[in-house]
Amino acid sequence: MNLKTIADYLTTQLTGDLQYVVTDDVQFYTNEMKLGGSEYVPSLLKLITPFVNENKFIETYVCELEFLVRREDRDKFQDDVSSFISNESDGIDGSHYVTKTYQRLIFKDDETINGVDYMRYTLEFTYVYALSIVGSQSVLKLDNEVIPFVSCQVDHSVSYVSNKANGNNYRMTNDLITLVVPLILGNSKIVELYGIHNSDEYNVTFALDINGLVKNVALKKTALVLNQSSQITGLTLILETAYPRVSITLDAHDIPLSAYKYDGKKTVEDGAKNGTNLLKGYGTEKVRTWSMSFVKDDSTLWDKLVADAYGMTLNETYELNRDGLVFNVIMSQVSEGFTETGDMSLDCSFIEYE
Repeated sequence: MNLKTIADYLTTQLTGDLQYVVTDDVQFYTNEMKLGGSEYVPSLLKLITPFVNENKFIETYVCELEFLVRREDRDKFQDDVSSFISNESDGIDGSHYVTKTYQRLIFKDDETINGVDYMRYTLEFTYVYALSIVGSQSVLKLDNEVIPFVSCQVDHSVSYVSNKANGNNYRMTNDLITLVVPLILGNSKIVELYGIHNSDEYNVTFALDINGLVKNVALKKTALVLNQSSQITGLTLILETAYPRVSITLDAHDIPLSAYKYDGKKTVEDGAKNGTNLLKGYGTEKVRTWSMSFVKDDSTLWDKLVADAYGMTLNETYELNRDGLVFNVIMSQVSEGFTETGDMSLDCSFIEYE
């Protein structure tokens, strides 16, 4: 990597209320600081020191960017630089993974050129160019909040279906991510994860950002091991791809379902041959039924289902809402049993009721 490439990048990205021209050599200032008829902020890029690691897989550039700003434009200038820094992110640039760190903008001195007052500012920054993605240089975020991590393993499963089909469909892939984070209670997101680990909360999803690549994931399992040592305790998170969830309510209750199935059955009769040996059918009526497995909770709906299962009322009705499709149904069959955890569940069949 060279300074000219970095200068060209900064000229492209550093925008706002003012125009900036970044060069890696001496700039000749015109009387009105114009380039091609447009005013600009001259910006000189300097290399403070480069570092190359022993295996030459990582190159580090510590640079300084010097600005010469009209005094009356300093507020606009500071806003532009703040916006530029906040929008910067690490990521892949060609064959490198670039990690960027910007220091504080510093006022250096002022100068009068051709009767115009200018203020000189410097911005020091560090770019680390890695020929491979390096764990120690990686940045992980949960819901856009940076979190410390010990390790992160991403297993990406890809479907291979029997019929001839191709393309991109996230439902045909799955990510299984094992993320180990140190239990540092000074990080708000780590505190949130620790709280989930110690609660009964479920259906928890996050936006996981791994070096700029964002994945929507669901928390499937957590593990905490306490060691009698001085080492920081690690919290292990098992995450998977978060797929969209359909909204299914019964009497407006979001009671958890462990299984759901809908059957739409038509009565079809044979049609006339019309001079051929091919029989064609036509529909005469339709019946809609649903099968659901309910997990016990503390809602009044659970109590209603149990009362309906054991009682003698024949026409207890429910309002079934499937993502805005509303049906009036009655329970046609029910069975009660134990779950794997020893709790109770109800396997209910419903049929549409007029």
